[in-house]
Amino acid sequence: MPSRIAIAALLAALSPAPAFCAAGHGASTTISRQQALELARKQGMATIYEMELEQGRWALDGNAADGRHIELDLDARTGEIIQIKRH
Repeated sequence: MPSRIAIAALLAALSPAPAFCAAGHGASTTISRQQALELARKQGMATIYEMELEQGRWALDGNAADGRHIELDLDARTGEIIQIKRH
């Protein structure tokens, strides 16, 4: 079983720099993959199995340290929690 640190390091290495996109007259930023990972960790996600940026949301799927399943959706612009499910 790969260590959590190795998985986090791999995800961090593959993360793009913050993306910029034109929105109206100004530009808005998207939080980075690393920032989304840090926010997920703060919500108790110890192991992350899937992570993707889709429709303005970071969607993360993983487990807490006690094995409970966690699904987390973050606003890709602000980092705010849109939805969190703990099973």
